[in-house]
Amino acid sequence: MHQHHNFRFNEKKFRWLGIPLLAFFIMFVVKHNVFCLTAPFWVEYLITLVFTFSIWNSSHAIVKYFRKKMPSLADTKKRILTTLLLTTTAAVIITVLLSFLFFNLMARQGEFIFDANNLFTCILSNSFVLSVYEGLYFFERWNDAMVSAEELKKVNVQSQFDSLKNQVNPHFLFNSLNTLSSLVEEDSKQAVSFIHKMSNVYRYLLQGNEKSLTTVRNELEFIESYVYMLKTRFDDSLIVLIQVPEEAKEKFIPPHTLQMLVENAVKHNEVSNDYPLTVKVYTDDEFLVVANNLQRKNSLVKSNGVGLQNILQRYELLGDQQVIISEDENQFLVKVPLFNNTI
Repeated sequence: MHQHHNFRFNEKKFRWLGIPLLAFFIMFVVKHNVFCLTAPFWVEYLITLVFTFSIWNSSHAIVKYFRKKMPSLADTKKRILTTLLLTTTAAVIITVLLSFLFFNLMARQGEFIFDANNLFTCILSNSFVLSVYEGLYFFERWNDAMVSAEELKKVNVQSQFDSLKNQVNPHFLFNSLNTLSSLVEEDSKQAVSFIHKMSNVYRYLLQGNEKSLTTVRNELEFIESYVYMLKTRFDDSLIVLIQVPEEAKEKFIPPHTLQMLVENAVKHNEVSNDYPLTVKVYTDDEFLVVANNLQRKNSLVKSNGVGLQNILQRYELLGDQQVIISEDENQFLVKVPLFNNTI
């Protein structure tokens, strides 16, 4: 696996080193002013430096503002066009104003005539500065995406491992095999169905999740088999209500998310005839919601919060969308954001 390292561009050093160097470049290449230790050369250089400093810093301020307004890679085209238009406009205004200012300061004779070459030079310089900023910013964002993708792969593998580990722990296996043993004696058809659902659960858990997201439909199909196993054990004491509209089923969530949330509800709450547990799965705007009535087990359940922590960690790596966890005396609720497409 390739190792991607966080790349961070030192913008401040680049700016304060780049301004005088760009001014020299303009003097030599654009104005064809050969370097010599004479007063006129240094006067011309200082004037060029003022132009370069003013245009560079105005462009930098505009670029910085629109990076905050349009930070994602998806906004790159819109951000470049917007900043190009505004920085070019700012460069033109600054060039005209400074040209007029220096004309008056140097008390030159005659009427002020704007030099079009100066304008061309300033626009060219502005385009160069903008290209460097956008190029480096794009690389930074791409590098961050690569680092996050690698982290996400590790976390997805961990979620797969944690889910599988929970389902093959002795307690779960004992209950599953005990249920199966009873069904074989009482109802052979239901026993076959139980084995089929059990195989679906393990197949899904064993599948290597290369993708960071899966469809809600896939998760619901898996949950159907998982809940079947749980209900065979808990019978009518466990009620799982799924109300997810068809359009939401085509959206995406990280794999194993739904299973971890249902498992979390069963693991931490009393499930019996006297205390039936109801788990509801539904959508709320751009969120998938898993809620259950709260009836904590009297005995402390050994748990390190791996399931919820894993979900939070994966969403953090996937972007800015936040998982919402709320609890009151009657209900525990988790809202996970839905994605419109894969990442």
